[in-house]
Order: sequence, then C-alpha cells, then structure tokens
Amino acid sequence: MISKLLPSKFFLKLILSFSALLMVITLSLSALLYSNFKRVTLISIADTNGNYLNQISYSANYMNDNAINLLWNIYLNPRTVALMYQDENDYDELYKESIRLTQIVDSNPFVHSIYVYNQKLNRYLGTGPEKLMFKDDFFDGDAIDMLARKSPVLTPDARYITEPYSDGKRKQVFTYLLYEHAPSDKSIEGAVILNVKAEYLQQMTEVLKLKSQQEQGEAFIMASDGTFISQPTDVNAKAWSETVRQSVLSENRAGANGHFTMKLDGGKYLVSYVRSSSMDWYYVLFQPYPSVISSVDKIRNITLQVTIAALLIGLIGAIMMSRRLHYPLERLLNKTLQAHGLKANVLKYRDEIRLLDQVVSSSYGTQKNGNPQTKAA
Repeated sequence: MISKLLPSKFFLKLILSFSALLMVITLSLSALLYSNFKRVTLISIADTNGNYLNQISYSANYMNDNAINLLWNIYLNPRTVALMYQDENDYDELYKESIRLTQIVDSNPFVHSIYVYNQKLNRYLGTGPEKLMFKDDFFDGDAIDMLARKSPVLTPDARYITEPYSDGKRKQVFTYLLYEHAPSDKSIEGAVILNVKAEYLQQMTEVLKLKSQQEQGEAFIMASDGTFISQPTDVNAKAWSETVRQSVLSENRAGANGHFTMKLDGGKYLVSYVRSSSMDWYYVLFQPYPSVISSVDKIRNITLQVTIAALLIGLIGAIMMSRRLHYPLERLLNKTLQAHGLKANVLKYRDEIRLLDQVVSSSYGTQKNGNPQTKAA
C-alpha cells in the first residue's frame, strides 16, 4: 500500500532534496527577517520611549523656568529686599509680609514654601506653620547648610524636609536659592529660598505616562550624580530603580541618550534614558522586555505557522505531482523492458531512471556486438 502511495526512489529523493532546500532557505530568511525586524522594532520603541521621556524633560524644564521666574520676582520686589537687609524687626510689617508670601504660595500650586533670610538678624521669614524663625530655632537645617556653603543659585537641589508639627513626616522638594554674590571670606547677607513640590513633577510624569500608553513601564528622574529626583511608587520598581540607576550612569559615560537591556530579578528589561543638558538630569524608563516585543513574537509565531503550512502543502502537492510524472515513465520503462524480452516488474526497482539507463545501455551494446539476445542482470 505504501509503495503505491510513494513515488519512485528517484522522485522521492528529488522531492526530499528540494523540500529540504526550500525549508532551509525559508527558515534562514525567516530568522534573518525576524532578527532585523526585532532590532528595528526595539529601535522604534526606544525612540517612542525617548519622545515620552523628552516630554517629561520638557515638563521639568517648564517647572524649572516657572520656579526661576517666580524666584526672581520675589527677590527683586522692594518689599523682599527690605526683608533681607533691614536692621531691626518690625513685627507688624513681618506679619504683613508673611501673608504676602503665603498668598504667593497659594497662587502657585507647584510651590511648597518660601523663606526670606536676613543674615544681620539671623532671621527666616517663611510660609509654613512657623512664620518667623531665628537661626537657632529654624527647623530646616539643610537650608542653613546650603547657605553656609553657598550652593549655586537658580539650580534645583532635590532634598527632603521635615515640617514642624507633621509627626516627623518628610516631604521631597526641589530647593532654589537666590542671593547677592558675596566674597569668599564673607557670609551671605540676604537670600530667598524657594521650595518646589517634587510631587508636582511626579504627577506630571504619571499624566504623561497615561497619555503615552506607557503603563507597562516605570519611570524615574535622577541627577547626574545619581541622586534620585523622583522614584516609582511601586515597591519592587523602586528597588529595581537602584540597579537601573547604576547601569545608566555606567552606560552613559559619553552623555548621550540611548537604550539597553538588562536583567532585573531574573527578568529581562528594556531601559531607555534621556539626559537634559539644561538641568543635568536623567529621565529613565524601564519596561519588561516580553511586553515590549510581544507584537514581534506574535508576528514570528504567525510567520512560522504560515511557513510550516506552506511547506506541508507544497510537499503534498509535490508528492502528488511526482506520482503523475511517475506513471508515464513507468509505462515507458515497461514497454522498453517488454521490447527487450524482459519481465516488467518495476516494483523491484525504486530508481527507474537508473534501470532505464541500464536497459538502454545494454541494448546499445547488444546491437553493437550483433547479439540479438539480451539478458537482464
């Protein structure tokens, strides 16, 4: 039964060889196309992530510009100048000024608090629960240290502050200083300190994340020295961001934007990052690698299924065609054998081409030698 269904040995070899060659070519081309398509897809996704991170960078720059403009407006106000350099405390005037500063905070939702420092009186006039504070009683020790070491002006410094009457709760802010330049041997005489809410930038990041359909990723911002400006809210993502931070700083020696893959807790992740030259911050996004290339894997699986189906259909068609080609050859061989007085038992021979060649060669030799009898080997 099998011998009736299968083509001859010659055609079977021909079909198997052609099918194997076709399969190797198809699989090689599929693997090459899949590799190139995955590479192009990763680049495209990284570019999309870069656009998303650039939007965050733009939002941060917008916040930074607003903070600097507001800081200049406060600093150049004559009433603020009087607060920085007056020689004695006028408590009625200080009360009015604290109301003015509080109104500025209330009208600018990204502002956390404002301090006006007077070195002559060792005084801080603020907008928090404690309006008037002197240096020895001032709760914000980091702000005192920033003034003591003359931190750069108009440059955001990410830090945490503990407000009075808050049960020790810490809040992250970006602190901006503005003061008149003082010689190295002299301390700062007067300054304005502006604290911007870090949660304001975090909220903008989350909004952009939803708009950009980046739900599968986690984003964070860090300074060029590795200090976190903002971190993911998820506990695992927050822990992983520590590892990602070191990798970004290591990968970004040249200061360019880019992307790379890395292992996090046994899983593969795609990390994309953008560096802002204006604020010298990194904007980083890391995503699970399987979710990034899921569409590519679907295309790969579909391609493999279609390729295998096409090969099977082609193989079946080739077998059927070889059987149709086999019948005329079988009849020709039988007639040739009968013409030479041989028994036409083709099923003993699976290579009809070789048999036909032997018969024709034998017939030619017999005719040449003048022997009328032909004996099959």
